[in-house]
Amino acid sequence: MIDIAAWGKLFATDAAGFIINDCHPNKISPPWTPLVSEFNQACQEVWPTRLAGVYLRGSVPRGLAIPYISDLDSFAILSGDITPQDLDQARHITQRLNKRYLFCKK
Repeated sequence: MIDIAAWGKLFATDAAGFIINDCHPNKISPPWTPLVSEFNQACQEVWPTRLAGVYLRGSVPRGLAIPYISDLDSFAILSGDITPQDLDQARHITQRLNKRYLFCKK
């Protein structure tokens, strides 16, 4: 029988019951810092007037990422309608980063 390992955690909450965000840019460490920087820069170049924000979640901004296991949980918020060209550009960014940063699972 396979043992199931405890993985992950519940989000901590403050006294009022709100979730505490434990992500922070200062917790991103090598080799993840260049990947995050390039992702951010690529989004700014592709959508210079429509990019409202770039967000990370998961292990990378918590300082818990493991090379060859962790992925970059990220997304970009754009103003306006999302077009097929936007989706193609997002796929292109993903493909380029996947080829360049082999330690990142996705």
